[in-house]
Amino acid sequence: AGLGDGINPCAFATILFFVSYLGMVGRKKNEILIVGLSFASAIFATYFLVGLGFLQFIKTMTNIELMAKIIFGGTSVLCLIFGFLSIYDYFKAKEGKTGDMMLQLPTFLKKRIHKTIREKSRMKSMVAGALIAGFMVSILEFACTGQVYLPTITFMVGVEGLKSSAILYLVIYNIFFIVPLLLVFAVVYFGVSSQAISRIMESNVGTVKLILACVF
Repeated sequence: AGLGDGINPCAFATILFFVSYLGMVGRKKNEILIVGLSFASAIFATYFLVGLGFLQFIKTMTNIELMAKIIFGGTSVLCLIFGFLSIYDYFKAKEGKTGDMMLQLPTFLKKRIHKTIREKSRMKSMVAGALIAGFMVSILEFACTGQVYLPTITFMVGVEGLKSSAILYLVIYNIFFIVPLLLVFAVVYFGVSSQAISRIMESNVGTVKLILACVF
């Protein structure tokens, strides 16, 4: 689930914009690596803390029998809806109509994310700028990535064997969530252009949507 969420088109598009912008403003390879590690660290920490808060909330609520039925039943319905919408998006991607996909960030959030990246990338302290950008982008992107994250946490609470080690599983989820991000920064560091990565992603959007449908 974490890896599927990490290659989610809305999350991946943000990574590519960030890398492209760093190159456009003249950041060197070593600077891109430092900024990338800082950005990824901020995203990991933010998502982990958000997940931890939601985990504690769900654990508390599911101690009440009625609330447990509402939460688990509602999450099941949402997963089915997201699963079917992911299949719908798969066919739209195959038709080359990615703009018509249902599960994607609204335009105003995309613009806000891009504005945040542009503003924080200009800060004198690269690390501070990347950390702030990572935190703000994580919150703004949650409308998309939370579609996988929150049902996964609810699932963990619902399985007795996972509940006792839920924090460990949160760590694992978030490690795999930032793996694609780290890979992008690594390949850019070794000379692959963001345009080449973008072309690969665009040609595999349909496959990613099928993977997400299976996760749901």
